[in-house]
Amino acid sequence: MLRKLFRPLLQISYGDLATLGNAGCGLLAITYFLDGTRSAILIGMLLLVTGAFLDSIDGMLVRRYGSSHRFGPLLDSMADMVSFCLAPTALIYTLWYELSRGPALSLSGDWDVPNMLALTGALLVGLLGVLRLARFTYEREEQLRHFSGMPTPAMMVLVLIVCLRFSWLTGNTATWPPALLGLMAFAMVTTLPLLKARGQMLLPIFGAVLLLQLAILAAWQRYAVWELLWTVATLFTAIYIIGSPLWVLRNDPDWRSG
Repeated sequence: MLRKLFRPLLQISYGDLATLGNAGCGLLAITYFLDGTRSAILIGMLLLVTGAFLDSIDGMLVRRYGSSHRFGPLLDSMADMVSFCLAPTALIYTLWYELSRGPALSLSGDWDVPNMLALTGALLVGLLGVLRLARFTYEREEQLRHFSGMPTPAMMVLVLIVCLRFSWLTGNTATWPPALLGLMAFAMVTTLPLLKARGQMLLPIFGAVLLLQLAILAAWQRYAVWELLWTVATLFTAIYIIGSPLWVLRNDPDWRSG
């Protein structure tokens, strides 16, 4: 009786635990972002990096230990929506939307440009990410050789890179970063081919994630080395995002002809 009642819980596999861990990191990150303090926001950013690591190993765990159900891809996309769509949206809003300036758009028709940029950029990152995940799940993209459009974890990494360097977390008062992130989010809804974390792409992808985590930790402790770590992490990320399409265009005639 109890086994039948709690069958959904008994079906959870090792891969599902990693996926749920990713979702848990995203939910916790949102609570830290809502706290609004510098330390809390940086902890939330570290949680998102941890979630990205868990997301990268859930498929490996399923292949190694198997699964007793078929909703794994849907569960994965829902967890990704939390960690790589909702949480980055909350982060951008927290860093650049200033309540003291009033609403982005008031009923009287007045609007505040910095707050409007913050709100628009945050919404674009979240909404286009949701659209990206819906297409990923429907088209069963995990079975393809390449990603079609920037994956949401890569977009999350870009959000963290921009937020760490160009926000008040490290003494920057620029108001344009949300607009840049909103424009970059459109890469998620293109057919731009990006390589998966295999072979020659393992080093730049995992190198960028590791160095970004170290940069956040260093910034949290106010160590000057954070800037060097951030620069190298950004370089690795650029190699992946720019190098992936170039590699596919050069080495995959099927993609060019398709």
